[in-house]
Amino acid sequence: KLKKIFKETVRVLSDLQDFDESLSIDSILAVEAQKCISNVVSGRTALVVFGETRLRSCIVNEILGEAILPLPWESNESWRLVHFKHRKHRVMSHVRDGYDLATDKPTPLSLPFSRIPRENICLSGPGVDPILGDAALEVGLHNPILEAGFEIICSPTEIGGLQAIKKTLQVCQVELHPFFIYGHDAKTPLTEQQCKELEMMRRLMPDVPLLFSIISQDGTSA
Repeated sequence: KLKKIFKETVRVLSDLQDFDESLSIDSILAVEAQKCISNVVSGRTALVVFGETRLRSCIVNEILGEAILPLPWESNESWRLVHFKHRKHRVMSHVRDGYDLATDKPTPLSLPFSRIPRENICLSGPGVDPILGDAALEVGLHNPILEAGFEIICSPTEIGGLQAIKKTLQVCQVELHPFFIYGHDAKTPLTEQQCKELEMMRRLMPDVPLLFSIISQDGTSA
């Protein structure tokens, strides 16, 4: 909507200048504000979800309005980064450094699916192809949120380290305007690891809005 409003405002003011030359976008918005809006409307907006694996799954499913991500068998099951984009047809592909990875193992990644198979998300376990390593999973969906111009990134899981956070932030710095959502269990305090993650997010990308989604055992509550 912001893209449409900004474009129409510029067009209307341009037409009105035929009657009053003083009317221009500069007369309404400061130059710095124009640059800020231009940066937002010209780039891709991403909702980037952090937190415990189960909570991230709940948040993404809630945003998309469908149970596309499975719930993990364990609270901190190791998952790869999952990047949702708009596509007319449902499709999945494993990617590394922007390139699709082809494997000898036939997988129904381009076939219709209602929920992403666990072996396509997990970094290890039954059915997981070791060739994929830590590749990201790109998922294309015909979803109104994604169609509106948003992308959704579910950050990967790494127990006892901060490399997963660094990897996600690196993705966010490439032609994306991110908004961070951090899922937190309502009944437990932040752990030392979570505090380190939040500190790194704020240090490396201090201007990115950070929202907390407080989760109950039944799902997203706030």
